[in-house]
This record gives sequence, C-alpha cells and structure tokens, in this order.
Amino acid sequence: MHNDSTLPEKTTGKEPAPTGTQTLLRGLGVVQAVAGGARDLKEIARLIGTTRSTT
Repeated sequence: MHNDSTLPEKTTGKEPAPTGTQTLLRGLGVVQAVAGGARDLKEIARLIGTTRSTT
C-alpha cells in the first residue's frame, strides 16, 4: 500500500475524487442547463443547484 501524507485518510471506504472533478461536473451541469433552455445566470444557477456567487 502506498503511503502519502498529502492524501486524505479514507473515512468512507471510497477513493478520494480526483482533483478538478467538481469543476468538471459543474461545467457539464452548465452545458446541460443551457441546452435545456436556460438563458441567464440566475436560471443556470437555479438549474444546477448553486448560488449566484459560485457561478
């Protein structure tokens, strides 16, 4: 087993998500929202479940 002190300890039994995963998923959510008809930031934020300050 590889021991690297920079990796978080496993507490849930799952591997940690790779860096950038949240950014990618949020970006894909934006694409889906626009494809579904969202035309402004308020609507995109509502559809992807974020506050406007994170968009």
